[in-house]
Amino acid sequence: MSAPPLKKLELSISNSCETVELEGKLEDEVMIAASEPRAYVPFGRSISSHHPGQDSLPQQKDIVSDHDVPLAAFKDVSIREGPEKEFWQIRECADAEDCDEELYFKDRVVVWSKGCGYSTSSVKKTFTLQESVQQVEWSRFRMQRLEPTDVGKSTLGENEQEEDVLGISITHPTSITVFTEAGEKFVASLPFQVSRTWIVDGGMLLEQAVSQTELSSVYSKREKEKLPTLFSLLHPLDEPTPVLCRNGKK
Repeated sequence: MSAPPLKKLELSISNSCETVELEGKLEDEVMIAASEPRAYVPFGRSISSHHPGQDSLPQQKDIVSDHDVPLAAFKDVSIREGPEKEFWQIRECADAEDCDEELYFKDRVVVWSKGCGYSTSSVKKTFTLQESVQQVEWSRFRMQRLEPTDVGKSTLGENEQEEDVLGISITHPTSITVFTEAGEKFVASLPFQVSRTWIVDGGMLLEQAVSQTELSSVYSKREKEKLPTLFSLLHPLDEPTPVLCRNGKK
């Protein structure tokens, strides 16, 4: 009995889109031919290298600070020291197939692009911030919107509609900037420095950055264990709320 013929399966890996194309049908025995993989190069890197950066921002002469704690005076102060970092993340486009969106930032420039590789990618938006950028993520906040109603029929609370507001959340050491897809901008100062953020359903989580020197000089060991370091933010302009974890008793 002769062996069944092999079905050739051609597999090509695209450099920029990281997609896989298959030709032929899988059989019991398959021959796979793959090209050599290459490192992904973010599209935003080339845009950032030609971006004017802070030179395009208007010069600010006066800094408005709080009467008690001048947080604006410490906007460039960070507990972390090191060279400029770059970061990027990719997600699939929700409104198109075989298309990706990329978020890239370096120093104070954020690039939001869309496409499939250098040949088809295009810049969707760029942002140049006054403060150093620590983290950038796609965000989804659930906000209350006031809908117009007929005259004489409006009652408090009846015309409020809840909707998901999509956009980009940019984390700075002591503040957060949110740009929505509708063009809105929210800037919120935080009462503490942030080390990390996570996007959750309807908001985001913030991790407070606390140095060991500060803890050892102010709080006792028992007090350290009770200090909240994780906070939730359900609206860009809300106050961060501590997140508590309780274990159920048997």
